[in-house]
Amino acid sequence: MPKENLKVLFITAELSPFAAVGGLAFVARSLPKALKNVGADVRIVMPKYGIIDSKKYRLKKIAKNIEVEFDNKKEKVSVWRGYLPQSKVPVYFIDNRYHFNKGKIYFTGDASSSGTVGEFKRFGFFDKAVFEIFSALNWHPDILHCHDWHTGFVPLLRKQLNGKNEKLASMKTIFTIHNLAYQGWYKKSLIYKILDLEKGSFKAKKDWISAMRQGILTANIVNTVSQTYAKEILMKEFGCGMDKALNTRKKNIVGILNGIDVERFNPASDKNIKFRYSRKNFIKGKKKNKFYLQKKLSLDVNDNIPLFGMVGRLAEQKGFDILIPILGDIAKAGAQVVIVGPGSKKYKDGIMETAEKHRGKIALSYGFSFKMAQMAYAASDFLLVPSRFEPCGLVQMIAMLYGAVPIARATGGLKDTVVDYKMMNKKGKAPNGFLFKKYESKVLLKTIKRALEVYNNKKDFRALQINGMSEDFSWDASAKKYLSLYKKLRG
Repeated sequence: MPKENLKVLFITAELSPFAAVGGLAFVARSLPKALKNVGADVRIVMPKYGIIDSKKYRLKKIAKNIEVEFDNKKEKVSVWRGYLPQSKVPVYFIDNRYHFNKGKIYFTGDASSSGTVGEFKRFGFFDKAVFEIFSALNWHPDILHCHDWHTGFVPLLRKQLNGKNEKLASMKTIFTIHNLAYQGWYKKSLIYKILDLEKGSFKAKKDWISAMRQGILTANIVNTVSQTYAKEILMKEFGCGMDKALNTRKKNIVGILNGIDVERFNPASDKNIKFRYSRKNFIKGKKKNKFYLQKKLSLDVNDNIPLFGMVGRLAEQKGFDILIPILGDIAKAGAQVVIVGPGSKKYKDGIMETAEKHRGKIALSYGFSFKMAQMAYAASDFLLVPSRFEPCGLVQMIAMLYGAVPIARATGGLKDTVVDYKMMNKKGKAPNGFLFKKYESKVLLKTIKRALEVYNNKKDFRALQINGMSEDFSWDASAKKYLSLYKKLRG
């Protein structure tokens, strides 16, 4: 441990494996481990949802009857402690039966905000309760690292509580945007009443206040999960209505690319795939996994058929509005498509309708299944990532380590991690996929056909696969950048 003994608290609504919906859960799991390895005293706090199994994760109650002033009354919370799997990173679970025990993580099917009173009370209470547990833990962080809109009120609450607690005055806040599109909008009158704050505390838009916007405007540093996304969100096209607020903080916005847990996402040791393989024998390993998945999903079983995988939510952000119209064209081009993920019924129906017309060519594994996702990476020759926008993206990095070549739109973290095939013969570049710019079905299809041409050139295609499998997407470099940022904040 370094002399500074820098203390960092991750504040998050999601954390794998305890309660997960999207990529936030995996970042919150992996980054703290890497930060601990570079010398930070990092800990995590999250709500103790009813879906979290205390016995399974060996959680221990370490504090109780902690008072939290909320909605003009005093409520009590308990704190449970667990640890991230295979680590010594403590996880604190704030327990309150009224706010956290009912339902799953969100009041909607995904991580977006439904704007309901119950939802605001859940995350507003969590944000306020965080400040009441430090004395019971006998631990006061230097840095409060807040993640996404669910924690957007934390930086403001820290400022409001400054005069009441001198230890809070020295704490600094960093607010990480994982997905700017999900913003947590609530009625202004509701927030003033429940959080018991003075009028004028919030910068409202008409009668509404966004938790995301508060985090942007009040945190010491605003952080995005890739360098390109940090620049894109300042533009109207990618700003999701927050571009004006973001531009007021332009000098305090930092982009640091996410990593992935390379020990967990390793085809040589992944127990979720049928046949494990390494870079040395990936051709044979991927062939076996392709056969297995084709049989499992009732696709035509043929190793010579190029297989395109897609893993993610069935949502417009992920590019389904430009993919579905050309699914039939991909099938006609002699390829197969496997899609894994939960989401919109509209897109589910669109996929299934096309699959009926092209039996043996298109398959959908609907719903969230980590195992099916891993099997798709292992079996696929290509991974489709045609996102409208992508703050970072993890799937393209995971896919590359499994020898699946990404076909991605040049936006956000996709642009920062995927190097186009056209760079094959240029020095200083290691091409690992295919990129396209214009968000249109015909442009995506053109890129897919370009990829299919390279697929038939086995020498170049194998080179793309090997380049991808050789990438270092570990959290090591990113963790050092975060540690440097924390130290700069603390002063």
